Amino acid sequence: MAAMLAFRRGPYNGVHLRGVYPVGSSHLSPLQCLSFGSSLLVVDGTNILCRCRGDVDVLARHLATLKEELDDPHASKAVCVFDPPLVDYDAPVRTQIDASYKAHRDRSQKLLGDDGGSFLTEGDHVAIPGKLGPRVSPKRRRPSTIKRRRMQKRLDAVSDVGFRPVVAKRGYEADDAVASIVAMGADADIHNIAVASADADMASLLSANVVWLRLKFGAGTSMKSSCVTYDDWLREHGFSPSLYADWVALGGKRGSAARRGGAGDIRGADGVTPKVAAELVARFGGVEACLLAAEQHVADTSQQENVTPPKWMRALAAVHANRDQVRTAFQLAMLRSDAMESIATEEANMLRAWLCEM
Repeated sequence: MAAMLAFRRGPYNGVHLRGVYPVGSSHLSPLQCLSFGSSLLVVDGTNILCRCRGDVDVLARHLATLKEELDDPHASKAVCVFDPPLVDYDAPVRTQIDASYKAHRDRSQKLLGDDGGSFLTEGDHVAIPGKLGPRVSPKRRRPSTIKRRRMQKRLDAVSDVGFRPVVAKRGYEADDAVASIVAMGADADIHNIAVASADADMASLLSANVVWLRLKFGAGTSMKSSCVTYDDWLREHGFSPSLYADWVALGGKRGSAARRGGAGDIRGADGVTPKVAAELVARFGGVEACLLAAEQHVADTSQQENVTPPKWMRALAAVHANRDQVRTAFQLAMLRSDAMESIATEEANMLRAWLCEM
């Protein structure tokens, strides 16, 4: 996918960052995003579930709405992706990189949108569905039975509204599986792909052939969507969407917990705001290019006195001082688009064959 994204170098264009392209402000409707050629719709099911408190009926209604908006003779493929169940989430790849990754989140809510009232106690380990292993007491077996039933109910609901359900591989997130499916769609010569999610990480997938249906959830169970294209992102932020992970690595990513005063999802360089990080990425490129520029800047300024550099130059010093943290943040922000990593091998092979049928 990286090869499909044309990076346009140039000075920062001075556009003020407002997080993500505002909902409803795109000149294209969701239907117009997939109006030509063969099409693929990929939805982050976990993202929707987390915002409707695990209500499967609400999930199915939202999926049906998305598919109805995009349903034309060309939009013939739709996929809904979920995080792995709790048993498969014991050693996430990103937690191995940074043990504090999303530690502030309620684990039971993160996993497929379970709404409080977790049926697992701390330290419980549930058998993988289909591989129950040694016999356990009914008290220990009941959580796994509930989890299987909940997962199966969600998969059935997705199938009933015309979506193919996919569960991310152990240790990975639904975001990684979404990126893998988008890559497989590109390999299958699918010319128009839409990714639906409220997660800004989807911006990293934008290209000439991929649009992002940014979801916004209102009061109750209402949901709206707006279309964000590659050009929209470039015009708003001043850098290529392919550098999204580099931007997050420098400026960090603030989740809902951070807005309530807690820790963010990903911690960037201390003292570097997302706006300044966008300027650095637009000027120098990716993380390694910024680190190289920061190293050179520190060497140059060490020989100068009584000089007040501009904000972006001061940010380079912060990047250099937090270089290890920045590299770690980049590994956390980068989506794993290798299907054989983020999706089970058998499922990935079936998906690839299914996409090639278009």
